[in-house]
Amino acid sequence: MADLNRQIVCELLDVMQEHGVELTKINIQKTAYFLTAWGVSLGLRFRPYTYGPYSGELSRCLEDLAFWDNLAKKGDKAYEVLELPERPDLRLDEKARISACVTALYDAILGKKAPSFDEMEVYGTVLYCRNALKAAAEEDVTEDAILKQFKAWKGDAYPDAKVRAAIQNLERHLVA
Repeated sequence: MADLNRQIVCELLDVMQEHGVELTKINIQKTAYFLTAWGVSLGLRFRPYTYGPYSGELSRCLEDLAFWDNLAKKGDKAYEVLELPERPDLRLDEKARISACVTALYDAILGKKAPSFDEMEVYGTVLYCRNALKAAAEEDVTEDAILKQFKAWKGDAYPDAKVRAAIQNLERHLVA
């Protein structure tokens, strides 16, 4: 992972903690995915995974930060920031954008600082399905099309009403 991308991940962790968001693995993974959807380049690749979009590079970066005692593991599902490396290459506008994205995700879209595991899985998966449909441009990106993709991935793990609510909420806050 390039140094600047690592600095962006460190900034994301600091902003999430300052914002009062618990640094669980799913919160970090999905927040990073939302940042990429909003145009903040983290240099990470995300792929479909059991609980929604996942980046192996991000997971390795977190493990590396824990190894060097920049993060402390809290059980096997969360982290606590101890002392993250300096970020000399990160511009002020990039820091402001990361902060604005975290605020938008947790305050406007999710409406809470401590979303449940299921909420993060649903929102992350809905966004991934939406973006995949937009990239493929094979069909109109309608609520029904996103739901169909979601069901193909997750089956009946979540009620249609919960998925549709997430789709509608995301569409209100995302730009094309």
